Amino acid sequence: NPITQTAGAITVGGTTTLNAGAGDVTLTGASNDFGQLGATGGVVRVRDANGIALDNSTVQALVVQAGGPLTVVGDISASGAGDAVALVSTSGNFDASAGSITTTGVGRWLLYLAAPGAHVFGPFSPAFKQYNATLASTILGTGNGLLYGLAPTIGASLGTGTPATKTYDRGTSIDVGNPAIVVSATGVQAGDSVTLSKLGAGTLDNKNAGAGKNVSVGVQIASATSGAIPVFGYTFLDSGAATSSASAAIGNVSPATISAVTGITASKTYDGNANVTASTAVDSGSASFIGMLPGDDLAVGSYGAGSFSDKNTGSGKTVVLNGVSLGGADAANYLIAGGNATGSGNISALASATWSGNAGDLWSNAANWNLGAVPEGSNVLAVVIPAGTGRVVFDAAAGTTSLQSLQSERPVALSGGNLQIAGLLKTTDYSQSGGALSGSGTLDVNGSFTQSAGSIAVGAIDITQASGNLTFTSLGAPVVKLSAPTGAIIHSGALAVASLATTASAGITLSNSANKIGALSASNTGTGDILIANSIPFSLLAVANSAGNIDITNLGAITTSGPVVATVGNIFLTANSPLTIGAGGVAAGGDIVLTASNLTSAGDMTLNGPITSGGKVILDAGNNLQQNSTVLGVLGVTARAGGTANFGPFATSNNSPISYSVGGVPIDPPPTSLGASEVIVQETAKQVAVIVTFLDQFQKAVDEQKLGGDETNPDGSKKKDLEAIVTEGEVCK
Repeated sequence: NPITQTAGAITVGGTTTLNAGAGDVTLTGASNDFGQLGATGGVVRVRDANGIALDNSTVQALVVQAGGPLTVVGDISASGAGDAVALVSTSGNFDASAGSITTTGVGRWLLYLAAPGAHVFGPFSPAFKQYNATLASTILGTGNGLLYGLAPTIGASLGTGTPATKTYDRGTSIDVGNPAIVVSATGVQAGDSVTLSKLGAGTLDNKNAGAGKNVSVGVQIASATSGAIPVFGYTFLDSGAATSSASAAIGNVSPATISAVTGITASKTYDGNANVTASTAVDSGSASFIGMLPGDDLAVGSYGAGSFSDKNTGSGKTVVLNGVSLGGADAANYLIAGGNATGSGNISALASATWSGNAGDLWSNAANWNLGAVPEGSNVLAVVIPAGTGRVVFDAAAGTTSLQSLQSERPVALSGGNLQIAGLLKTTDYSQSGGALSGSGTLDVNGSFTQSAGSIAVGAIDITQASGNLTFTSLGAPVVKLSAPTGAIIHSGALAVASLATTASAGITLSNSANKIGALSASNTGTGDILIANSIPFSLLAVANSAGNIDITNLGAITTSGPVVATVGNIFLTANSPLTIGAGGVAAGGDIVLTASNLTSAGDMTLNGPITSGGKVILDAGNNLQQNSTVLGVLGVTARAGGTANFGPFATSNNSPISYSVGGVPIDPPPTSLGASEVIVQETAKQVAVIVTFLDQFQKAVDEQKLGGDETNPDGSKKKDLEAIVTEGEVCK
């Protein structure tokens, strides 16, 4: 049966054996003092509100609960299994300096104390330590244990000696696995050692790049020991659990790299350089940032110098901006490799460039142009050269320059390069010592023109030499007008002209046999000859010389349509077949020599207009002669044909001596006069010719009056050019 004591005091002296059989022994008193205690079975439970001292005792299982100090002064032997001995002191110290506990079976002893203190454990050597423990607590250790009612809490701190680093990636996770980044516990009980470990990656306070950023990381108790034994029951102050977090300003997030910025656009008007300037329209709205993470916000902020691939007009040109900074919400999170941005750009042509002439006369010097924009390439549409001193020299350094128009009130000189005109080049003074003037436009010079070298090949040419001779080396255009009202027209190079109109007063010399003139109108109003050489089929629209000869030689055919007239001189027309005289005829005050050679062709000659000479007429056809008009030579007519000679119904020949031959054999010439019907037709033709001549002379008078319009009489009235007025009786002059 159980033995129970619930009141009073029990004092045991000597050896006391409490035999409860299989039952428990429970002793509860105000003040129990045991010497030797023994029990044969069950659990001996001793509880006292005060301290308890235990002497030698032999039990199966013992539970002692003291409200004060607990002292073991003898050997306690327990033979039971499990928690065979449980000694509890809720206050005061434990002293086992004179006693011991022996568990003879498979049981263990557990010592419960309120808190660490001035305890004397003597031979008590626990296998573990556990905090926050009562008799009702789950025992966490194995073997003999020391348990405290104290519930210690610890804090966790994150080491600050070594930073956690990464490159910006838009995330807040950061690797803290570096062993040098440590977490340590604070508030650990004396004699204990608590080791903490990190739970995975750390977390930044935000995603952005920067240094000294706050990093927090989950921590747990990796181990707790007291000497060589484990310790249980520590929890974290902030959570009351075995896991918590630690934080410190150890995060370094370096900016990500933008390897390239592309897609910008830029445009400007040609200004003579390739620079991106304040006037350049730069659009970075469509820029692409290579290396930017999706979802971020970047823009081109400021930039320094920039440039197009070259200074010339064009589209799709490469543009580079240097010294680029980033803008946008995420600008601080990135760096630009190289610090530049690229894209494409357009440079449009400058509408007009104006000459200033501040640095000499060279076209290629930027200081001579407003805005410093040299017209070169296709960069400027029009050039304006205002009046002023000096001239403008288009030099070799200007290269090839294409313009719509050039209007100059100063002398223009070409010394090199290639000036291309699509519209109009107009000036009063043009000289050329080299280079080329080309294009589909018109050269209009009214004043002074000289060309010693170089070439001109344009769409049209209109040159008036106001004073003196008009000289040139190489002209080429579909339509050319040349006028030297007070001098001669002289050239040394070859002409390539579809239609040429020339007017001079001292002769016209275009004697280069390589000329390629398609059609010619020529008038010389003073002394001097008209000398023309040509190499392609040639049409004479009208040729007139007042006081000199006309000498025209062509390697190809010659066809006249208007009159060919040398008022006092001789006329020589030589063609390499055929030579065809139109209705305008040929008239000369001196001899007329018409030759159709058979050097490379048959050598045919056809006369459809009157041949009238104040001297002799010589007709020389290498092959056939077809005469359909009058041939009149005051000093005689000689006609030779190598093939045949045929005469139309209106063919006549006059004055003797008259000689016609075919293949060297004389033949009968055409009659000297016509029958009645032919006379009527011929008279009608003469009347028409008179009217035409009258109109020609009248127009000439008008033109000459224009030229002399500034001459006045002493009374202030304008002089009349009486010689230019055609009067009755002078029609046929």
